[in-house]
Amino acid sequence: MFSDVLLASLVKDCGYNPNRTLIVGISGGADSLAMLHCLAQASVKVVAAHFDHGLRPNSGTEAKKVAAMAKAWGLRCALGSQDVQQFAEREGLGIEEAARLCRYKFLFETARKRRAQAVVVAHQADDQVETILMHFLRGAGLNGLSGMQPVTYLRQLDAEIPIFRPMLGLFREDVLAYCREHELPYITDESNLDTNFFRNRLRSELIPYLETFNPAIRNLVRRNAQVIQSDRSILESLEQARFAECLQQEPEEGVLILKKDVLISLEKGWQRRMILRSVSTLKPDLRDFGFQRVERVLAALDEGRLGRMVLPGVELLLSADQITFQLPGKPARVVGFPQLRGPEPASLTQSAPLALENGWKLHAALITNKAYRRLKPSILQDSRHGFLNPADLEWPLVVRPRRDGESWSPLGMGLRHQKVSDFLINNKIPQAARAFWPLVCSGGSLIWVAGLRIAQPWRLLGDEPQVLHLWLTSPEGD
Repeated sequence: MFSDVLLASLVKDCGYNPNRTLIVGISGGADSLAMLHCLAQASVKVVAAHFDHGLRPNSGTEAKKVAAMAKAWGLRCALGSQDVQQFAEREGLGIEEAARLCRYKFLFETARKRRAQAVVVAHQADDQVETILMHFLRGAGLNGLSGMQPVTYLRQLDAEIPIFRPMLGLFREDVLAYCREHELPYITDESNLDTNFFRNRLRSELIPYLETFNPAIRNLVRRNAQVIQSDRSILESLEQARFAECLQQEPEEGVLILKKDVLISLEKGWQRRMILRSVSTLKPDLRDFGFQRVERVLAALDEGRLGRMVLPGVELLLSADQITFQLPGKPARVVGFPQLRGPEPASLTQSAPLALENGWKLHAALITNKAYRRLKPSILQDSRHGFLNPADLEWPLVVRPRRDGESWSPLGMGLRHQKVSDFLINNKIPQAARAFWPLVCSGGSLIWVAGLRIAQPWRLLGDEPQVLHLWLTSPEGD
């Protein structure tokens, strides 16, 4: 029964290609050992891959045992190791998450070297039940409650090689029965008994307690997950269309921007899914981003709050018309706004536009007063175009970021001064976009905060023979 279920799922659910090699993650425990033995008996092309986390004194000895066992079965074996404790401390991760990340990095590296079809892991039905309950207790939505899938991708590690899970239809007792039948000397990991780990507490305390209410609770949770997955598949096709409507532009380099007005116009259920979709798109490996964190974002939207929100694993920048998701601690390239390419001043002349980040360009030209008066009202009223008095103009113009405490006189404020930082805030520019917002200067004088407003002293008086025309073009060319 064990072999039939596993091999059928490998072909039907996972899409196994008999001509390709599979990298089988093996810890030496009952689950992975039974899976490896079954695949080897079925003459599936496999490479056993064992990763030593260095978390137990005897882990090195266990690695040698696994390698010897694979060799005795006539299988190729790849071994990897890393000081996971040190990695966790360096990256600020929990030990479980650090171990998982190091292990999968090794498995995918092995898969690429061997040109394998997939990485195969031994998650079985009890693991599925525990995962679903963990997600439920942490406030996950449909995605979390549908549990693990037979085929998934960890795109932050490898976008092309999938993970296969052909044992989701088998429970732990099925695994142990197979091990007894074939006298497999599996290794027992004593850390699985440590109830300081959340999953272990579920396994040893919560699930046995739930079984006093319903002895078939494990099957019930697993069946519910299958139903939820069917519903989720229907929703995902609709969700993709909604997400495309909300996106400001395609996500890139750790930044994803949603159109605020479009998101707010959706029903609350869709808003939640758009937020979760944004977070998972930006950081696919982020786990435990549950209900409470989504509700914090929704509350901020309802209250019209602006500014930065710091959440575990992701930061949000709320402006008047956009919601920017970005990775924390790594100032990502701000998209959707004109941005300088660095802190150094750049020159702007009439001969060629100045290239900015994200495909934006800054242009300058002297035009006749007659040509100015012939411009369409739509251009004259567009804030991406600035028209200035060219008297006392010095070429080349200098384009630079703002300075700490810098003040200027925006058009319409007479002789009054305002801090540039306050001006950007008042114009709903997201915090992440302010540091490298382009300021156009002549002879040390700030003449245009690009795309927003010209300086009062450089306003047109009406009798100029020529007009300085400054303008921005977006990546779309408008």
